[in-house]
Amino acid sequence: SYIEVIFRSSTENKNRLWIEIQPEERIDFFINSKKPGEGLASTPVRLNFNVLGTFGINSPEAYENILFDCYQGDKTLFPDPGFILQSWKIIDQLKALLHQGKIKPETYPDDNLTPEYFFSSV
Repeated sequence: SYIEVIFRSSTENKNRLWIEIQPEERIDFFINSKKPGEGLASTPVRLNFNVLGTFGINSPEAYENILFDCYQGDKTLFPDPGFILQSWKIIDQLKALLHQGKIKPETYPDDNLTPEYFFSSV
């Protein structure tokens, strides 16, 4: 699983940001850098960060921390029942307003969530 952002460029080699989530947590930033010297030539350069290379250990698997906290009796990351009940009250009020026609959700036009939509100003 990864996210790739390709930046607009007037050169053949585009600057790119690559964020890998699985199987290895890492971030690579590929940029064009001017080659040393008097000329105007550039070359792609990779800037890299990865968790294993930096910290020397793998990060916990999904839910590993939460299961450990649960085993230890640490409830810090768990909402209490009062919080959950209040959250449902808010949702129930929103549903009632929607059903009564007092509010209407904002919708987006079809086909507007394209890469061009997100990166048009990059």
